[in-house]
Amino acid sequence: MTRSYAFEKLVASNEDESIAARHANFSIQLLESNPTDLLKLRSAEAVPNSLQDYLGNVRAALEWSFGANGCDRTALRLAAAAARLFLSMSLYLECRNWMEKAINRITSDCNPQHQIEIHASFAWSLMFTEGNSTRVRAAFDTALNLAQRYEDARQQLRLIAALSIYSHRMVDVAATLELALQSEVVAKKTGDPDDAVIADSLLGAAYQLLGDHVRSQKHSELALRSPPGLGRFNESEYLLDPRTLALLCITRSQWFTGKLDQARCYAEITIEEAEKSGQMTTLCRSLIWAMPIYFWVDDLEQVERRLSRLELTAQKHSLEPFRSAALGLKGRYLIRTGQTIEGIQHLRDSLEKLAAQRYAIYVPDLVTALAVSLAEQNSRAEAVALLDKSIAVQVDANTALHLPALFLAKGQALASGDKPDIQSAEENLAKAMTFARQQSALSFELRAGLELARIWIERGEVQRAHDLIGPIYGQFTEGFRTPDLVLAKEMLNRKTLRVGLARV
Repeated sequence: MTRSYAFEKLVASNEDESIAARHANFSIQLLESNPTDLLKLRSAEAVPNSLQDYLGNVRAALEWSFGANGCDRTALRLAAAAARLFLSMSLYLECRNWMEKAINRITSDCNPQHQIEIHASFAWSLMFTEGNSTRVRAAFDTALNLAQRYEDARQQLRLIAALSIYSHRMVDVAATLELALQSEVVAKKTGDPDDAVIADSLLGAAYQLLGDHVRSQKHSELALRSPPGLGRFNESEYLLDPRTLALLCITRSQWFTGKLDQARCYAEITIEEAEKSGQMTTLCRSLIWAMPIYFWVDDLEQVERRLSRLELTAQKHSLEPFRSAALGLKGRYLIRTGQTIEGIQHLRDSLEKLAAQRYAIYVPDLVTALAVSLAEQNSRAEAVALLDKSIAVQVDANTALHLPALFLAKGQALASGDKPDIQSAEENLAKAMTFARQQSALSFELRAGLELARIWIERGEVQRAHDLIGPIYGQFTEGFRTPDLVLAKEMLNRKTLRVGLARV
C-alpha cells in the first residue's frame, strides 16, 4: 500500500523515470560491489523476506532497464551483474529469459566482461532447462572466445569447465578430455589452488568416461584435497561445483571397482552436501548419479526416497533434462516393484526425451533396464537391437565405461524369454567380463560371472561355475551383505545357484 502510494506520487511529479534510473544504477552498484556476500543470501541462514525484497528490487530494475524508457547500456550491465544471483537462487528460467533479452541488445561496443557473463549465464541456464542444444554450445563458444581474446584466465577456466560438462553430458569423450587437459594448462598458468581443483575434477570425470577408474579416482581425490580454509565453490560463480563432481566420480569408481560399502557412503555424503549447497542442479545431479548404486544393491527404499526428492526438485525449478532422467529412474523403480508394463513405458518416454535433449550420459543405464525387461516380455529382438545400437554409440565415442553393463544386459536378454539363445548369451556375458576386467570393474565382473555360472550350473557344470566365481569373490574386501556377494557365497558354499539374479 505504502509503495503504491509513493509510486503514484512519483508519477504525478514526473520523477518516476529519473528515480527508476537511479534505482537501476543503485542495484548495479550493490550487485557489483558485494558479489560474494550477495550469493550467500541464498543460504538457509538468510532471512527469507530480506531476500525476496532484494530480488524484487533487482527484478523491478531489470523491468525498467529493458522497458520502453530504459537504457540498453544500463540493461546489459544490470543483466550481467544479476546473472549469478539468479543462478545462485536456482532461478534458471528467469536467468535464461533475462540473458536472452540481453543478448538481443548487445552491440559491438558492449563491455566484454558483461558480454562474457551474459552469454555464459544464458548457456548454463539454457542447458539445464532445455538440454544440450546447439544454442548452448554457441553461447559458451562466444563467451570463451571473448575471454581468450581479452586474456582473462579466470573466465577462460570457468568456460572451459562449463564446456567440459556440456561435452560430458553428451558423452563426447574426445572433447571432454581435451577441455579437461586445457583446464589443467590454464590452472598451471594461474597457479591458483582453486583452479587446480577445477582442473582435477574435470580430469577425473573425463578419465571415468574412458573407463580408466584408476586415473579418474586419482584426480578426483586431488580435487577433494583443497588447501585448508578454501571456501566451498559456488556453482553460480564457477559454472560447476568441482567438489561435487569429484565426489560423484569417486562414488561411481568405488561402485565399479567393488568397494560397495564405500560407494554407498560416498553417495550419502554427496547428497547431503548437495542438499546443504542450495544449488538445485548440484542436488539433482547428485541424486541421479547415486540412484544406480541403490538399484545395484537392491535398496529400493532409498530409491523411492531419493527419486521423490529428484522429481519434486526438477519440476519446481523447470530442470527438464533432469525431469527426463527422473522419468527413466521411475521406470526402473516400477519394474523392480512389479509394475513392468508401466515401467517399460516410462523408460521409453524417458529415452525419447533424453534423445531430444541430447542428454546422453544417463542413456546406457536406462537402455540396459529397458532391454532386459523387454526380453523378459518375449520382445528379445527389440531388446537386442536397442543394446546393439547403444554399444555401437559407445564404441564410436571411444568410451568403455558402460560396455560391461551393456554386454551384461545383452547376455541377460539373450538368455531370457521362451526360446533363449544360450550360446550367444554366454558369448556376451564373457565379453562383459572381459571389458569389466579391463576397467578393474569388479562389481560388473562378478554380476556377469554369476549369470554365466547360472547357465553352467543348469547344465551340470558346477565345478566350472565354482572355478569362475571363486577367484572373483576372493577379490572383494567389503559389501558382503549386498545381493551379488550373498548370492556368490551361497553358490560357493552350496554348489548350487538360485535362478533369481539381480537386475542390471
